[in-house]
Amino acid sequence: MRKVMFWGIALLALVVAASSVQAATPGRERGATSQVRIEGFDPLIPTMRKWYVPQDLYYIYNWGGYKYTNYAKEPYQRYVSTQLEGTGQYDIFGNWITRGWRIYEWRQQQPLAFGSSVFKDQRFSSWFQNLLVAADSKGQYYSALTIGDYIRTTLTPLTFSRSRFNGVQWDFASDKYEATVLLSRVNEPVRLAQGGNRVQDTDFTNFIGLRGTAQVGDFMGLGVTYVNTNFGSASSNFSENSRAGLLTSSQNSGNVTEIVIRISDDSPGDGSGALFFSSQMIVDGQETSVNPTIEGGRQREGFLEALEEAPILLRYRVPDPLVVQKVSFAMVLSNDYRVEITSNLQTN
Repeated sequence: MRKVMFWGIALLALVVAASSVQAATPGRERGATSQVRIEGFDPLIPTMRKWYVPQDLYYIYNWGGYKYTNYAKEPYQRYVSTQLEGTGQYDIFGNWITRGWRIYEWRQQQPLAFGSSVFKDQRFSSWFQNLLVAADSKGQYYSALTIGDYIRTTLTPLTFSRSRFNGVQWDFASDKYEATVLLSRVNEPVRLAQGGNRVQDTDFTNFIGLRGTAQVGDFMGLGVTYVNTNFGSASSNFSENSRAGLLTSSQNSGNVTEIVIRISDDSPGDGSGALFFSSQMIVDGQETSVNPTIEGGRQREGFLEALEEAPILLRYRVPDPLVVQKVSFAMVLSNDYRVEITSNLQTN
């Protein structure tokens, strides 16, 4: 009987002790439920004791939340804003590239609306005066990348030569070879974006120029030049954009209903202008009786003369614009003349 009473008293004491411990446990209350949140860095992998630490503090100051701090040998340093050296730059996959400022960026994303974007930070003009130059060399090989709004560049005098080229120029030179690549978005290239904005377009006009030379022997050099300008649309795939160009969105949104032909003097100052006698509109291989509306020029006996200050404009209305596929013209002209043609869907 004493043994049973002893075990009963011991069991009662154990229950009372357990109740006291449970009541004293932080975050627990009788008749209610509460939560305890421990402030601080959370472990990334508790078994390996890896912790989340701000990257800047770790790489610059070698500071970790779990490390013992002792400033006896190395005094404490004030934290300096990391943005004094720019912000972090990452690629499209989120990989770290470098730290700095995004000064110039030309991005082409297709197919995507407003996929052609040119970004120029305000530092591009204030810090660098609209000119960026990066150069490198090793041995006989030299390379330079130039980005600016007013670059003096020449491929050949008869193909491409400009004193205010706006775009990107990459040059390479060695003992025997030289090469140049010119790239520019012709539409809105100079417009400066303020406050980090971008100049984004769906329809764009790109320019590309290539020049390569090779020294053959001691007295001979060979060179090749390629120049191309074309319309493009960011809403189309890269494979659909060719060197011949594509129609822009506005050009694809309607039909050609009016064609304008301008006849001007190609050699002004010689005292004699271009002479216009007659013209014939040909639609889908068939001659038509459509007569143009004639503007400008000087009337002579049986013909019109296009002078420097008075070119001739011929305005044609296209018959059945929904079904017409091809339009051509036959004209009778004389003297030095220049003929230019446009339509109601022309964008430049």
